[in-house]
Amino acid sequence: MLREFKPKRNEPSRIKPYEIAALFEKGEFRKALAHCRRMGYSLDEFSESLVKMGKKMIGPRPGELLALVHKHKIDVGYDVSALLRSQFRIRDYHGFLKNVHRFNAYGEFESEVETAISNLTRSEEAEAWRTKFARLSSNQ
Repeated sequence: MLREFKPKRNEPSRIKPYEIAALFEKGEFRKALAHCRRMGYSLDEFSESLVKMGKKMIGPRPGELLALVHKHKIDVGYDVSALLRSQFRIRDYHGFLKNVHRFNAYGEFESEVETAISNLTRSEEAEAWRTKFARLSSNQ
């Protein structure tokens, strides 16, 4: 008997909004975002779940929250300054510097930026960050 080797295309199963909300609340935002796009849901429909996700991720993963805020312009229950402080507090200096630069928040975090750069002095990227922030401060 001959077998057909073509993959069968299944209709995508319909994901319910409460299932997507649960994914957001667990911090699985990439999977939840993919389901939102595929099912045609707006992120505005999940504002409560996004705030719950923000509360869960503020301590261990503020950089990922900042990326979501920047890319998708969503409200995760915290302002950018609080997320940046959290990222600095966990000593994610590279991510902190990237996000301060991305959100143009150098004026508010000048001393933290200097601390982060001094902690990166052993790496080649420290001088590159000094140059970037020197340009930023001269433009303000």
